[in-house]
Amino acid sequence: MTINYLGDQAKSQAKRVSNTANSAFAAANTADQKAVSAGVYANSAYAFANTIASGSAAGAFLHANSSYIHANAGFNQANTATQFAQAAGAYANASYTLANTKFASAGGTISGDVIVSGNLTISGATTTVSSEIVKIADNTIELNSNRKFRHSCHPW
Repeated sequence: MTINYLGDQAKSQAKRVSNTANSAFAAANTADQKAVSAGVYANSAYAFANTIASGSAAGAFLHANSSYIHANAGFNQANTATQFAQAAGAYANASYTLANTKFASAGGTISGDVIVSGNLTISGATTTVSSEIVKIADNTIELNSNRKFRHSCHPW
């Protein structure tokens, strides 16, 4: 697993979480629109109840209560969608923070312990190791591996 791969993976996850947050926000807007529509129906039922003949007032009252219940349900859906949007936003922020803690693709300093599983290739003109102890499990170290001419008296 390379350093760039980890950063790309974190960025990809941040994008997915951001898309989820956007979807939750759209759902919250839809629920809010439904709540507004339900409120309009409730107001109409209330107006109807106030203008209807006294014998039908009970029926209009029931319609007004029903519209009130629907308006509250829409309000609750809007609140739930808002909570989902906030949770998705928290995930997006966490992913963004995680992506910013990954290794930079160019330059920089790494502090603390780093473990590399697999092969490690270092390219450059100079490699400096500032350490008191260097442990190498293999007893073979190849020096001058870029030398093109091999002298007959030196088998290496």
